[in-house]
Amino acid sequence: MRRCGETEEEPSTRLAKNLEDLIIKEGPETIGDFIAKPVMGAGGVIPPPATYFEKIQAVVKKYDILFIADEARDNVCCDKYNIKPDLVSLAKALSSAYLPIGAILMSQEVADVIYSQSNKLGILYSGFFAHGFTYSGHPVSCAVAIEALKIYKERNIPEHVNRVSTGFQEGLKAFSTSPIIGEIRGTGLILATEFTENKSAHEPIPPEWGVGEYFAAECKKHGMIVRVAGDLIMMCPPLIISPEEINELITIYGKALKAAEERVKELKTQQKK
Repeated sequence: MRRCGETEEEPSTRLAKNLEDLIIKEGPETIGDFIAKPVMGAGGVIPPPATYFEKIQAVVKKYDILFIADEARDNVCCDKYNIKPDLVSLAKALSSAYLPIGAILMSQEVADVIYSQSNKLGILYSGFFAHGFTYSGHPVSCAVAIEALKIYKERNIPEHVNRVSTGFQEGLKAFSTSPIIGEIRGTGLILATEFTENKSAHEPIPPEWGVGEYFAAECKKHGMIVRVAGDLIMMCPPLIISPEEINELITIYGKALKAAEERVKELKTQQKK
């Protein structure tokens, strides 16, 4: 997202301008909404650059376009980035992913429109908020979600995450100086490591070397599983992880990284022969 020489905030300005130019080109009246994940998770763990959502929200509000936040994974990123969405999709965290459930939060303005049209059309009976699907409000999933949310509150899970995530992020980002790491990025208890050649995003490591897979295999030898996507590995430990477990995680990461560095050295030597 960031070009060479750009500051943290400059991509936000550029991307907001690109969005506005596109809206003008297509015509604001043809655009219903803008959808965004506050933090891209499975797509590579990509947090937004500084002031990104502040500038994007100003653009969509200017042209009366709804802002939809996809919080299917987290439920908390809108607060972190001061996003004021018109609609929010929720899912996994509602039940800690033990049972399938999803939900939509909406602003009063959006709710009022649906409510008024329900009455206008005379759907079922007066005052009915017309929405829903076949399995909406399934009692088992809803019961699990209610209990999960209760536990989050009783155990103050968000505060625990805030407390331990600093050590998680700082401990792993300390490895950023590795010659085979292009970037370590993340927020809270989600993080990704991108392996590159010469620490440059424009010089990927030869994919046939399988550095990401090799790193993951080394982690597994020591009892830790990471997600692999080519030469990108992703980590998202349980929200209840302890500081001691984080230290263990960092130690295993370091051992796997050292092994991966040695592997890359061997492959480079073989390549020169």
